[in-house]
Amino acid sequence: MPLSLRHLRVFVPERHDLALSKVSRGLSRDFAALKAIHGEKPFRLRTLVERYEEARFVRVGDNRRFKANFLALIAELFGEDEAERVEPRLRVD
Repeated sequence: MPLSLRHLRVFVPERHDLALSKVSRGLSRDFAALKAIHGEKPFRLRTLVERYEEARFVRVGDNRRFKANFLALIAELFGEDEAERVEPRLRVD
């Protein structure tokens, strides 16, 4: 008997939200995937920073590590200069 998927709903995270979820893990393969996504359709730096600020309040884990991983992603996608420019604005508390 075939399985009916008529009522199945699949949700896909918005691309900037996906990036922030990968930042939490900080794995190099995740960053490589995000770099490939960025190459196809660039992320907006401003949106990533806004989502970082939103995520600080709802995520579980060490916020210092989250910030370090986020800055590593920004450096990977936009360059070290952009990461250094953004860093002072990022809160950890």
